[in-house]
Amino acid sequence: MFVCCCLYFLPSPGEVLRWAESLEALLTNQYGLAVFRHFLRSEFSEENLDFWLAVERFKKTHSLSKMAAKAAKIYEEFISTNATRQVAICLSSLRLGINSASFQLAQDQIFGLMEADSYPRFLRSCLYTQLTNQGTQLATILVNQGEAGSVSQS
Repeated sequence: MFVCCCLYFLPSPGEVLRWAESLEALLTNQYGLAVFRHFLRSEFSEENLDFWLAVERFKKTHSLSKMAAKAAKIYEEFISTNATRQVAICLSSLRLGINSASFQLAQDQIFGLMEADSYPRFLRSCLYTQLTNQGTQLATILVNQGEAGSVSQS
């Protein structure tokens, strides 16, 4: 059985199957995001996801001073030549000035990398397969319990 310390409840079978529709569907689902992070962590490649999420938070920042601080943190952690978790982006994808679009091209580039590389690997992984099989097994158990309940009520 799949166990992840960051999941308190298993996602529904429908949720798990929807993750295969697109990377965006996976990232916008709380369980999908947690499971994908777990998968990337197991491959030592979660920095792209962390960069993407940091830019998402950055874009929601309204205060210019907070935006500047977050931009500096993103740059130091993910972009600078001394970054501890450097992501592979083209430096020309960065925009000068501090605004919500400062990292948009770089974020799109990283999304494209995840979509072409880590997302397909995730969908082929034992982790995702276990979750899809678990959903099928759970649905079968629930159907069988329902049939047993209707038989005993007769």
